[in-house]
Amino acid sequence: MTGHDTKTGASRDCSEFLNCLDDCFYIQHVRDNTREDAILDLVLSTDQEAIADLRVVENLDSSDHNMITWAYRFRAASKTEEQTRRRDYAKRNYDAIKREVLATNWEGLFTGDADQWWVAFRDRMLQLEENYIPLRKLRSKRKKNCIWMTGRAVDAVNRKRNIYSKYGDVKHPAVINANRRAKKEVRKEQNGTLRKS
Repeated sequence: MTGHDTKTGASRDCSEFLNCLDDCFYIQHVRDNTREDAILDLVLSTDQEAIADLRVVENLDSSDHNMITWAYRFRAASKTEEQTRRRDYAKRNYDAIKREVLATNWEGLFTGDADQWWVAFRDRMLQLEENYIPLRKLRSKRKKNCIWMTGRAVDAVNRKRNIYSKYGDVKHPAVINANRRAKKEVRKEQNGTLRKS
C-alpha cells in the first residue's frame, strides 16, 4: 500500500491505518472502486507478485457493492532446496557486494511508484545475495527414533514433559510420578522390543 493516496479530510484513524500498512510494507492490490467512487475492499500482501489477475466485477444480486476476484500465487518451497540448504553468511563476500552496490545506477533502477522501487531494490539485493553468499548444506537434526519408542512410550514421555511444563519443578510430586510412569513405560516397551528381536 506504499504510495497510496488518502483523500483530503481523511480521518486520523484512516491515516494511522495507512501509515501502519506502509511501515509493515503491505501492498494494497485493489486499485479500482468497488462501491460507487470508493474502494471498500482490502487485498493486502507483502509480495507484489502474490496477487494476480485482480478484477472488480459486477455486483451480486441487488447489492451496490461490486465483487472482486483474484488469483493467489503461492510458492511451494521445495524440501530439497529450502530445508536442506541455507545461505552461509559466515562465508559471504561483503567486499564484492559493497563494490556492486556502489556501482549500481540506483536512479536508473528506481522508476515508477514506491511499490516498483521496492520490487527493484528487493530483486537487486536478492541477486547480490545469490551471487556472493554461498549456500551450505544443513545437517539433519532429526534423530532416528529408537525401536522401542513406540506410540505408548512417546505418549508417556510427552505427558511427563507436559506435567513438568505445568509445575516447572523436578521435585514436585506430580512431576516425580510422571517421570516414574514414563520411565516404566519406556522400559516396558524396550524389554518387549528386545524380546521380539
